[in-house]
Amino acid sequence: MENFLRGHVGAFNAWAGLNQGRIDDNLKSAVLERQGRHSLNPSLLEFAGFHRYEPRLLRSRGNEQGRG
Repeated sequence: MENFLRGHVGAFNAWAGLNQGRIDDNLKSAVLERQGRHSLNPSLLEFAGFHRYEPRLLRSRGNEQGRG
């Protein structure tokens, strides 16, 4: 999770800010539970709150990868 979030910070710096159209990968360390509404890792939620965005996840089917 630490490296995942560090990658986000690097991307924010490279793009000179937050890309509003961004989508988080649906990786196991970010999504703790997938029954009904997804239960997200508290570290990701805290990070998103600090950077003022709401995490949006790729669908589990993976057909969104490579887009966005």
